[in-house]
Amino acid sequence: MNRRNFLMASAPAALRTTLSLIAVWATLLCTAGSVAAQAPSPASQAIPPSTPEAPRDADGNLMTGKPFVACGPTTGAQIGILPNSVRNTSAQNAGASANAGRGRGGAAGVAGAAGATGSGGVGRGRGGVQADPAVGARGAAANPRPTTTDPAILAGMRAAVDPRGGNGGLPNACNWADNTGFTPIFDGTLRGWEGDMRFWRAERDEKGDPMIVGISTPEAPSGNAYLTYRPLQARDFDFKADMRFINRGGGGIQYRSKTGIQWRAYAGPAGIYNNDWMLTGPQFDYWSGDSAHTGQAYSENTPMGIEASRNQIVRQFGNLRARKNLVGTIATTDAIAAALNPEGTWNHFEIIARGPVVMHFINGQLTAVLVDDDPASSNNWSGFFGFEIENTTRFEAKNVYVRKLN
Repeated sequence: MNRRNFLMASAPAALRTTLSLIAVWATLLCTAGSVAAQAPSPASQAIPPSTPEAPRDADGNLMTGKPFVACGPTTGAQIGILPNSVRNTSAQNAGASANAGRGRGGAAGVAGAAGATGSGGVGRGRGGVQADPAVGARGAAANPRPTTTDPAILAGMRAAVDPRGGNGGLPNACNWADNTGFTPIFDGTLRGWEGDMRFWRAERDEKGDPMIVGISTPEAPSGNAYLTYRPLQARDFDFKADMRFINRGGGGIQYRSKTGIQWRAYAGPAGIYNNDWMLTGPQFDYWSGDSAHTGQAYSENTPMGIEASRNQIVRQFGNLRARKNLVGTIATTDAIAAALNPEGTWNHFEIIARGPVVMHFINGQLTAVLVDDDPASSNNWSGFFGFEIENTTRFEAKNVYVRKLN
């Protein structure tokens, strides 16, 4: 006899009846649980992909801005400037004022022993004590948002972010004619510049602006010829100049460069190569026409050669190709080429050099970025600025400025 049957046999009749009912209920519950366990679960519904709302300005308008257009020597809004979204709309401010003191969660309601939720802004929470109307139990949603018209709020925000002050927000419109903080290194003469003066001169363009001119002809070929600005050396700097080719040729801007280093290879059809004139170091390549070399980062007179082609962001350490890695791209080469003005017209070139990172720009378009983490690399020297020409060409440069950091 098993344990259950023995208990049933020895128990009184009333108890046996109770035990029988419990057994029936237990059986029913087990059966129901088994059926429930076997029932298929509701099919999970896929969560629809979210579509983030486009950013809107304070008036509720889509912040689409304007398409990027290369900026020039003006203060016009030619770049895509988005509206300032810090300020409130008038409707938001009006609603905040109307709701002042009527938010949920008032101070008196929270302070009440039994009232966890305030029903009014002046301490009408359940179980709470009377609150000071001046303190107010304003809910978070009812507080007016900071506005750009409140000088005290703006001053506090600016001081918290930058003790120097400033207008904050978006950057100023691009203005190449703003040379604040820059030093001109071309005064209309070649004073301070050094090179083979068979190929370099100072002239004036059709507007009367002074310019540096480099000329190489079939009768007097220059090969690789350099013009070096001797009074200044820099490692971290901003450099800018307007340049153009009148006819086909090649060249570029030398920076962080040195002279007096033996030239490594044959440099073209010219006669004498004086190492005191030849520049070794990084170069912002510039070629006439539609050459894909324009804009790239090149290392002149070193084994590194082309380091970041046009449209590339490259990180490297040492001069071996195996240690030269593409990090990403900037834009298509065609998109960058579209930013260039036609041959014979001026293009604006800029270089930003900070430590191991160098960026090249043409007409406001980023063309190449090089990160060289090798402290022994010639890319990380403090050196001279200069221009180069090669092949048969007429090269011109004006508005040459440098902002030296160290």
